[in-house]
Amino acid sequence: QIVPYVGDNKHYTQQLTGLQQGSMYHIHIQVLDRNSYVMYTSPEVSARTVCS
Repeated sequence: QIVPYVGDNKHYTQQLTGLQQGSMYHIHIQVLDRNSYVMYTSPEVSARTVCS
């Protein structure tokens, strides 16, 4: 999923849909430049889906 850049020091959120409930997921965030070149990859984080 791609989230457009809106400015420095802004808070970004992204809802991940279609994930199986109760499963564990490992997520990386990547920052891409205008040519889709990877500028930064975050450390891996783990998350488990829950009902909301």
